[in-house]
Amino acid sequence: MGISCVIIDDESNNRELISNIIKDNFSNIEIVGTGESVITGLSEINLKKPQLIFMDIELPDGSGFDILESIQEKNHKVIFISAFNEYAIKAFKYSAVDYILKPINILEFIKAVNKAINFIEKHNNYSILLENIKSDFPSKLAMNISTGVEYIDVNNIIYIEGDGRYSKIFVKGGKEYLEAKIISYFEEILNEHIFLRIHKSYLINLYYVKSYKKAKGGQNSYV
Repeated sequence: MGISCVIIDDESNNRELISNIIKDNFSNIEIVGTGESVITGLSEINLKKPQLIFMDIELPDGSGFDILESIQEKNHKVIFISAFNEYAIKAFKYSAVDYILKPINILEFIKAVNKAINFIEKHNNYSILLENIKSDFPSKLAMNISTGVEYIDVNNIIYIEGDGRYSKIFVKGGKEYLEAKIISYFEEILNEHIFLRIHKSYLINLYYVKSYKKAKGGQNSYV
């Protein structure tokens, strides 16, 4: 799952530099907006609701702290990037992940971003865990992929095919996942009113069944 970010700096060359470092080193981070002032920065954050904010402190119409005070939904991590070190203590009072001095040291920047990613992923995992605990059946499942873990919406699962000690999960849009879990595991944790075990090797989502043809052994047709 990608992480969304917004870059706020009054100098276009700094915004471009930060953007280039992100694009060159973090394929899992998407830049969804930029701003050059308190007004434009606040607007972008409230509209895009990024998970990560790269924030300059001294802006033409105020400060980065003014933005943080006014954000509607405070569900994000902040990395401050400033030419002035006197704001560092105040920045950490705002729970900043890190404080980077200009000119930007790329290695320090990468280290700070990795720290932020770690915080965000832990928060995402915790939020999904809480969501699943509150319901009788999970709303999302964690799929192991080469770059880590991807969470999928249970409602998007079309069917699951068992293959011995493994299961293939087929989801809407054509994606497939291979999990080292037997099909009985998914049959047990998924809502039995939605997912039906029609064969020892197949568990289907009834919402995607288009028709059922009664014949020897039964024959199903899916959307």
